[in-house]
Amino acid sequence: MTTFIRQTDSVAQTQQLASSLAKHLTLPAVLAISGQLGAGKTHFIKGLGQGLGIDPQKICSATFVIIAEYGQEKRLIHIDAYRLSNPNELESIGWYELLDQPNTLLAVEWAEKITPLLPSQRLDIQIDILDDHRRKFTFTPHGQLYESAL
Repeated sequence: MTTFIRQTDSVAQTQQLASSLAKHLTLPAVLAISGQLGAGKTHFIKGLGQGLGIDPQKICSATFVIIAEYGQEKRLIHIDAYRLSNPNELESIGWYELLDQPNTLLAVEWAEKITPLLPSQRLDIQIDILDDHRRKFTFTPHGQLYESAL
């Protein structure tokens, strides 16, 4: 399995990296995003939305609602698993139905909390804080469609 590493030096670069990725993904797609608090997961998801033609200003953290949906023609479903006590709680919000939505990018923050429920075909994204502004992104594709998007 090949990993790809990218670095950004600002929030704007993080959002541009995500926007570019979203434009190269074949939908439906699942992104499993991990990183400590303040790593920039939500900023990355705003960039994904921008790449799908969604106003990034409308995208906010889904921590308190667990799931948020954006867009029409191309949809972004943003799940924040931070507050889940176990992966099975996702079943109550229709997790398996969400995985089958056409023209949808499913982005999961704190994906490590739901690893057993993640599909085998997905893109894992680890975000590491290098300093106040710089971030390191490690992309690990699971499946040919995700390898070709990077």
